[in-house]
Amino acid sequence: MRNANISMARMVMVNYTDEVNADIVLTIREISGVEIIVMVEDLRHSRFLSYAGASRVLSPKTMLGTFVAQISTPSCGECVFPGAVQLFGTLSLAEVPVFPGSPLAGRAISDPLLVQTGASVVGIWKRGEFTPRPSWDDILSSGTVILAVGDSEQLMRLRLLGAGDDKSRRFLVIGYGDVGQRLVRVLCEHGIIPVVVDRRDLTTDRFEHVMGDGYSEDVLIRAGIKDASCIMIMLNNDHDAIYATLVARNLNPDAFIIARANHLLSTEKLYRAGANYVASVPLVASKMLFTMVIPASEDLTILYEGLELRRYEVRRRSAMAHRTLKDLALIERFGCTAVAIDRTGDAILALSGETEILPGDVLALLGPPGSMDRFSRVFGDGG
Repeated sequence: MRNANISMARMVMVNYTDEVNADIVLTIREISGVEIIVMVEDLRHSRFLSYAGASRVLSPKTMLGTFVAQISTPSCGECVFPGAVQLFGTLSLAEVPVFPGSPLAGRAISDPLLVQTGASVVGIWKRGEFTPRPSWDDILSSGTVILAVGDSEQLMRLRLLGAGDDKSRRFLVIGYGDVGQRLVRVLCEHGIIPVVVDRRDLTTDRFEHVMGDGYSEDVLIRAGIKDASCIMIMLNNDHDAIYATLVARNLNPDAFIIARANHLLSTEKLYRAGANYVASVPLVASKMLFTMVIPASEDLTILYEGLELRRYEVRRRSAMAHRTLKDLALIERFGCTAVAIDRTGDAILALSGETEILPGDVLALLGPPGSMDRFSRVFGDGG
């Protein structure tokens, strides 16, 4: 720790197993009073890590449960957009799922119902495949996840349309560990009573419980999976989650399936198995830490589900200045897309090929890391 120059550290983040974390925290406390943030695997161990000297003990699993509850229904977080990234001023970039029964299903992106929300669609996810800047003629379908830019009111209007009547939807939660417990608790607190499948005998009257394996066809049929509109697979083992997703999709082709992934490498397999949305424990944890460590005012790259969001200030002699987005050919040349422009404090969302880039603009770009690197090599940091 001394070789790592801990005396100059503003914060230390510890993220091994709970037992090793305790050892590390005790070591640090012998030589430093620095703030220590510990990521806990098992919530039952939290108090012991605090006893060891941790300043804050955080549970990515608990955060993930809240995240899934909030993204599955607006009732669990009005004007709260889980995973949203702030752009400029009041504007944010957020994901909006289109659930079964949504009035958006079957409508084009140019449909007045969507346009009147005021939010701008900058991309769509379909089973993990991302399409930047979809065509105005593209049709939204149930199971699509919209990536949109807007202020909280605009995004909320879009989110309510995407959810449809969430009170009438039937929710099925598979797995009742730390993540599932938090998810169910948040749903119940907001008047949504799910059916829970778990192999343990849960003695509760707060929700309906079906005992058995979450990847058993017979168990899932008894739990009413064929009538479920939203299926949340929160199993602790990724192999089990992948298999349960395959079974669930086969039993209910129309449901919106949210699956949990403990490892990023499992994400693609879960999408191929039939998930509409994959909530990754590592990604949630990294976002939690990022927001704590990096001040919101700093202009840094943000990781967003395999995409990066970068802001480029266009200086007076920039090669981008006085060129249109069509001239830049962002998607064709680099594989990224412009999502918004900050022009002297005014946000521009209605971007087209004719939009001109001016000196002083701050351009927000979204794309895979490789495409951002290619863009930076050509245009630098905007200067």
